[in-house]
Amino acid sequence: MGLIIALLVVWVVVAVIGFTVKALLWLAFVGIALFVITGVVAGVMRGRERQPQQRLDREPDDRDDHPDDQQSNDQTHDQTSH
Repeated sequence: MGLIIALLVVWVVVAVIGFTVKALLWLAFVGIALFVITGVVAGVMRGRERQPQQRLDREPDDRDDHPDDQQSNDQTHDQTSH
């Protein structure tokens, strides 16, 4: 994570230098583009790190596995409501 933060800081510095020196305006756009790309890559990497943990923590839901049970519950509910 430290590498990502360091890269983001470098891209901001590059963009600021590009905006302050008129001849290097293209450098500002490169810095902005690299900043956005680095942020997206970091977000995707964090999402992949969290995803397996969520699958392990999730408890199985019996209702999703047995659609026939839901139909029988609906029929039972209809019979008791009369």
